[in-house]
Amino acid sequence: MKLSRREKVAYGVGAIGKDMVYAFVSGFLFYYFNTVLGISATFIGIVFMGARIFDAFNDPFMGIVVEKTNSRFGKFRPWILIGSILNAVVLYFLFSMPTSLSGNPKLIYAAVVYLLWGITYTMMDIPYWSMIPAITDSGKDRESMSVIARSCAGVGFALPTALTLTLVTQLGADNKREGFRYLAIIIAVIFVIALTITASNVKERNRFQGETPTIKDMFRALVNNDQALIVVVSVVLFNASLYLTQQLALYFFQFDIGNEELYSVFGTVGGAAQILAMMCLPIIRKKFEMKLIFTGAIVTAICGYIFLFLLGTLNVTNLILLCLAALIIFIGFGLATVSTTIFLADSVDYGEWKSNQRNESVIFSLQTFVVKLSSAISVLLAGIGLDVIKLDVTAETQTEGTLLGLRLLMTILPLIGLSLAVYIFRKKYRLTESFLKTITKENKERFIMHREMRRMDKVLSEKEIDEILYHASYGVLSTIGEDGIPYGVPISFVHEGNRIYFHSAVEGHKLDNIQFNNKVSFCIVTDVETIPDQFNTKYMSVILFGTVSEVSEEGKTKVFNLFLEKFSHEFMESGKDYIKKAGKNARIFQIDIEHIKGKGKKG
Repeated sequence: MKLSRREKVAYGVGAIGKDMVYAFVSGFLFYYFNTVLGISATFIGIVFMGARIFDAFNDPFMGIVVEKTNSRFGKFRPWILIGSILNAVVLYFLFSMPTSLSGNPKLIYAAVVYLLWGITYTMMDIPYWSMIPAITDSGKDRESMSVIARSCAGVGFALPTALTLTLVTQLGADNKREGFRYLAIIIAVIFVIALTITASNVKERNRFQGETPTIKDMFRALVNNDQALIVVVSVVLFNASLYLTQQLALYFFQFDIGNEELYSVFGTVGGAAQILAMMCLPIIRKKFEMKLIFTGAIVTAICGYIFLFLLGTLNVTNLILLCLAALIIFIGFGLATVSTTIFLADSVDYGEWKSNQRNESVIFSLQTFVVKLSSAISVLLAGIGLDVIKLDVTAETQTEGTLLGLRLLMTILPLIGLSLAVYIFRKKYRLTESFLKTITKENKERFIMHREMRRMDKVLSEKEIDEILYHASYGVLSTIGEDGIPYGVPISFVHEGNRIYFHSAVEGHKLDNIQFNNKVSFCIVTDVETIPDQFNTKYMSVILFGTVSEVSEEGKTKVFNLFLEKFSHEFMESGKDYIKKAGKNARIFQIDIEHIKGKGKKG
């Protein structure tokens, strides 16, 4: 499935808009609630974590809702538009708490509006990311789309990180409360425009879904997709590490360095490094497998944190050296972020291969949940940590112990998280490139086999199919050879259970083809009657797909007897004598039926 340049650009624009919102909320809402509104850091952390526990149920449910949507605009685009508009409205109220509120009403307002923001963001984010596996195939096409999306998301994330504090000061005329409110309005408008561009220009592709699953089936598919869960655990660990640094960096520059506006420089360097790393992935990809790239990315980030830890331990506050640490850390996170998007998309293919259900939205609901869960964990740790080290947001200076604790929170905890992430991933993730090629090939074959009939009124029942298989004398076996040329040959057959049996000479064209590729199709047509005056034909037909294997010597007698019962049942004894003489010059093969369907015009 090739995407046009227009579609790629439109999808990237959406990533910029939505990640501007996410960066604004995840990077500055904690700071806004804590330092501008004066809400306790521990309370904020608990509220954010509680909202994520709610998301543990809401996100997969939203994935299921999207999966079951079947509108004339598709299943993804309607939710992208609805979610972006609602989330933009909630974003405004999130940064526009009435000044009349205080005490418990203030806390309730903050908690409820933040919960609503998470719900409405999920409505947009799950269908957005779910489009990647739905509109691309695994391999270069998917990797290219993931790089575009994640690079643009990096741009969107970097913009608020670099400009928020400056714009808040300018828009609010030194009134941070008003500055945040005006900036929220600007970001909300950009957000809606960007996602409207995506929904208007990216065309949805129809993909085989198998039978429509129940909610229970989809939760089972989610739990049983072990590779998706491994990716999720790894992402939670390394994202929580990244977000913890981002949450505390603003406090670090304000209270340790003494200049909070330098945070913009730190964030800009980190954001630029992250985007550059994402854009370089296709080049790196030419020499290394994705699993190795991900491992190298995490190790790179670990090295950056070790460097940052040494700077903190030695009380080095030189901005150039701190930005160098940011450069190393965010290069690692840039590569890892794109990698995990690709891994999660690949796990959708794996889930289809394993369970015969392609649940993009359910699996990608994990990505939205994981990002928010990681953010919540980091905020909870940051909130409790800031209170434990006794950081006073109203004080102009902090104690040495407080500053040391701040540096340790920024380095040691992320190091632990990253080390666990790379260990779990290396040990449990097994979707190698060769395995993915096999999965993609088999999924495409299954898609061809399961294509729905255009005329559903002609579909035959299982009973009618069985009748045709029992009474028909012959069918056409279709194979393909090493030269790529298809070959169809009429053969007599018998049917028992989920298998078709046929006999053959010891060598021949069809056997050469079967040896090259044992996947075949078999077609039977019976009860054919032309209707000249109606320019039509009555018929009954069956087509099946399956794999061929040879029946062992021990099983040949049973199959020969099935042929006698079907074609020569009045001459069983003489037939058995004939088989004893001629059977050694024949080979018996079976087709294990993987999919079968019937079609007919009865009257």
